[in-house]
Amino acid sequence: MDAARIVARSLPASGVLVLEGVDDLEDRVVVRVRSERAPQCPDCLSSQVSYHSRYDRHLQDLPWQGRQVQIRFATRRFRCRNSKCARKIFAECVPEVARSRARESSRLSCRVVLKEALAQS
Repeated sequence: MDAARIVARSLPASGVLVLEGVDDLEDRVVVRVRSERAPQCPDCLSSQVSYHSRYDRHLQDLPWQGRQVQIRFATRRFRCRNSKCARKIFAECVPEVARSRARESSRLSCRVVLKEALAQS
């Protein structure tokens, strides 16, 4: 099994995310991903959308071999084409990876909460 397949299978929500590349930097490993999920307006649930833009979302993930791991998620933004919907522009959401506006992956958040709970008991 090649390294790219191993990294791709290790991603949170590996069935949803597509690995675009891995950057081995001096202080961290950056994993570049994008979603393949079909877009849908979060308000009206319409799939009648058009592409607006994209931006990179930087998420801290679980460390690997003592090194920090950052997920660079190429997040797409869309326009809702439903004329009755109040929402005009929205960013794709992949809750299996991270909550909205979160700066860390869901699995890192779970680890931190568990560690704090154990420390209090």
